[in-house]
Amino acid sequence: MYFCFMNLTEKRQYMFSLIDQWKKSGLSQRKFSKIHGVDYRQLNYWIRAKAKTESSGSFIPLHPSTDDQSPNKIEVVFPNGVIVRTTFDRGIIQQLLSLS
Repeated sequence: MYFCFMNLTEKRQYMFSLIDQWKKSGLSQRKFSKIHGVDYRQLNYWIRAKAKTESSGSFIPLHPSTDDQSPNKIEVVFPNGVIVRTTFDRGIIQQLLSLS
């Protein structure tokens, strides 16, 4: 692929697509980059760049459950499929919020 003819947006789209293919391939980064004619270091750079865009750390809106059967319970579902379930004390949450 001739990156010198691509603008940054095109290059990003191409490399992100290539990264998705790499993830599905089961190959090492080195082997995949060799097969696809991409410098290993360049592939690695774009893998890290994509990871940064996917883990922006931004907040998302919360929608409290109206289920009275599970008061004081929190469930957090992460993009990678990990689920964390826990309980909380409303009084502690109110105290923490009053500190801000």
